[in-house]
Amino acid sequence: MKNKEVITSFIIILFLGFIFAQSYAIFGDSSYRTDNFANCLQDSTTIDAKINYTENEIITVLRTLNKMYQEKVIDESSIAPLVNKLNRSITLLNKAKREVFEGNVTNANLYVCLALNLTQETNQEAVLLYQSSMQNALRQKIIIWGMAPIASFITTLLAVGGYKWYIGHERRKILKTIISRKRGEE
Repeated sequence: MKNKEVITSFIIILFLGFIFAQSYAIFGDSSYRTDNFANCLQDSTTIDAKINYTENEIITVLRTLNKMYQEKVIDESSIAPLVNKLNRSITLLNKAKREVFEGNVTNANLYVCLALNLTQETNQEAVLLYQSSMQNALRQKIIIWGMAPIASFITTLLAVGGYKWYIGHERRKILKTIISRKRGEE
């Protein structure tokens, strides 16, 4: 009986180790590359095209944050720093539009590049945060689903063992009663 328990324990430990190893092997971290700020300043596209591109990037980040919040992947406290960065980016973009209106294209280009860089950083952080929270949720699901057969196996062992013990206990009780009656008759 002891060998069966040792083998069962060993198999359970191997199974848990396999689950953890697979969850970390499948879900590695991704790395993202940011656009260089200097490339934005030296870019030959018009300031209006840069402003439109930055506005589209801001909309993309807002959609990502909204998706994360609606799916309840993360809470408000995790999104708050990203929203603050996005607000700074919008402020810089508004300054760039004001500079374009005033005719100062050099300062407008600087503000647009700063806003674009900050927006892209925010987008990358949001995507990484979303991916990491989804990976954590998936790891938890893997662990839970991996533990279900083990819990079922342990429950079965306990039920069978408990049943055997109960039957043995009742037999011993009946035998003691029969033996005590026979001794009483003699």
